[in-house]
Amino acid sequence: MASYEELIRYHDEQTWRDYFEKELGELYSAVKGFLDLRDEIVANFSGRPVSEIIAESEEYKKMLFGGVVLEDGPFKERALAKFYAEVMGIRVKDLDKVMSRLKEGIPLEDATKDVYCEFLETDVLKMVKSASEKLDAIFYHLHDVINTPKIRRYDPTDALSGLKALEDLLNAIRRILPHYNPRSFFIISLYSIPRLFLEKTYPQLLDKDVAEMLGKFGITLDTLLEPDIPIKEEREKRSLLGLSKGSVAYRVRRLIMGDEGLRDYLLGNGLFDLFRIGSIPIFFEGVSNELEIYIARRGEELKRSVGVLREEFEDIISLLDRIGSGGRFGEVWRWNIKVKGGDIILEDTSINYSKLMTFLSPALFLGLAWFRPDIEGDRPLAYYRWWR
Repeated sequence: MASYEELIRYHDEQTWRDYFEKELGELYSAVKGFLDLRDEIVANFSGRPVSEIIAESEEYKKMLFGGVVLEDGPFKERALAKFYAEVMGIRVKDLDKVMSRLKEGIPLEDATKDVYCEFLETDVLKMVKSASEKLDAIFYHLHDVINTPKIRRYDPTDALSGLKALEDLLNAIRRILPHYNPRSFFIISLYSIPRLFLEKTYPQLLDKDVAEMLGKFGITLDTLLEPDIPIKEEREKRSLLGLSKGSVAYRVRRLIMGDEGLRDYLLGNGLFDLFRIGSIPIFFEGVSNELEIYIARRGEELKRSVGVLREEFEDIISLLDRIGSGGRFGEVWRWNIKVKGGDIILEDTSINYSKLMTFLSPALFLGLAWFRPDIEGDRPLAYYRWWR
């Protein structure tokens, strides 16, 4: 099996030039193209009666009425008008009124003379706009290092353009997700990681030349936590490192995982979350919940690496089960975490600092846990309960 050195080649500048210009660049092009297409259609349809819009083009009629049915409606299961309404947020206002007129035998052109379109913020749009803002920030910080990608163009007069734009977007996202993309995995793995584990897994990462090259692409690390011991070398050796807050890599991690990270009970704004929206699989066969695929794959790796040592860490497992919130992902609130000497105090229980870091290391590395005492919010420690 190839080592992470060989698989990721994180120490090679071309790796990151290709990642940002080609792989993340493709995502940028797809995101911007999807939003631009929607904006062009909205600009064309705004302020015009629907009768005028559909008289102009059969393609526009398909966008607004393709698959509309009078009985057991308003839409067929995979209706084109349903796609534009539920995904693109473009729909006929008062569609029920139009349908009632049609049932009375009024022609569509006459039934829509006093009806207009409305434009809504769907879950898909919210997530794509969030991704767009994050990508803008990423490429702004890299504008002196790489070429900004060109925006993909779609024909706003073609009814199938919306489907094509979303299909291209989903494919671009898949190619970025960490269980398919080793470069993305590398960034996710550095969000918070004990130095001892990092030096073993990525032995060249802290070399001066490699660190300088990575810094050019905004992949930098800060010290997040240290044990309370008086010897500087020992503190540094046992330190918890993580992506520098606000850095390009930090922003890439938030782009993929969302601002809140992994949660069962909350639909977030990361790339993973787009695959959790129920309307997406209706229009695209073979689309799966990529978050569940990611958790299943990484969870199995985690069980293999830590499961054999479960008895050794039973005290930590019991503690994390007791103090963390419910669900597959436990969370520990900020005010319940303190460092005292060589211990970390979680709520009212002391755990050896190094032992806790050893236990958490594989999960932190695989992106199924994080420990970020520096971030805003109330839950700097979160973890996947692989042992259940």
